Amino acid sequence: MKVNWDQNVCQHAGVCVTKYPSLYKIEDGQFVITIENASDELIRESVEKCPSGALTIED
Repeated sequence: MKVNWDQNVCQHAGVCVTKYPSLYKIEDGQFVITIENASDELIRESVEKCPSGALTIED
């Protein structure tokens, strides 16, 4: 499973980084996705909560 982020779609609402800080963060001005140790359920939930649809899952 892979999570993709479309920066052209992102509205920067911050839901991902505030509700799921173990998966998403901003480091040195870059958006970082770290899903290696996360459950599939948590990953899918986080993508579904993205208000702009900028996060998508690639199986």
